[in-house]
Amino acid sequence: MSAWTTQVLPLDAIALLDTLGAHGVEFVLVGGLAAVAHGYTGLTQDADAVPAFDDDNLARLCAALEALHAQLYANPQRRDLGDDGEPPEAAGFTLTPEALRTRTAWQFSTTAGELDVLFAIDGPGGYDTLIRSAETLTVAGRQVLVAGLDDLIESKETSGRDKDLRALGELRRLRRLRTGH
Repeated sequence: MSAWTTQVLPLDAIALLDTLGAHGVEFVLVGGLAAVAHGYTGLTQDADAVPAFDDDNLARLCAALEALHAQLYANPQRRDLGDDGEPPEAAGFTLTPEALRTRTAWQFSTTAGELDVLFAIDGPGGYDTLIRSAETLTVAGRQVLVAGLDDLIESKETSGRDKDLRALGELRRLRRLRTGH
């Protein structure tokens, strides 16, 4: 794996989910793609996954990332990049479970687009919490564990980012339609 890049290919959710599935990676899909799976009509440019944190699963995730030719993504809008554009997490990085545990969030550029690996999301937290209310939904024609709608709403409320706050109205409407309240 090359250390890092500023380039990102368009999201190919089918290839991404197929590769994660083929490697047996246990994860809960979160973020925009999860919102779309619940019926949200907005668009997303990447995939966000919260993997199980155990050694075996992280080793499978590393294998999947290698199969996807993953590189650390250095978003040019970041303010902590080195003079050459290198993100600080790229220094000495090797794709191992131990290395992944050194941060709570990773952005990867892959042959199937951007994949953000998050060990916790704002609000609900990590895999052990998200899995409790995760639903098996169809994403890009694949059955995937997706964060529950309440967890997605809480995450977007907690993050406070403009794009997340803009999505809240529609996500709350989807919840009302589902629950009848």
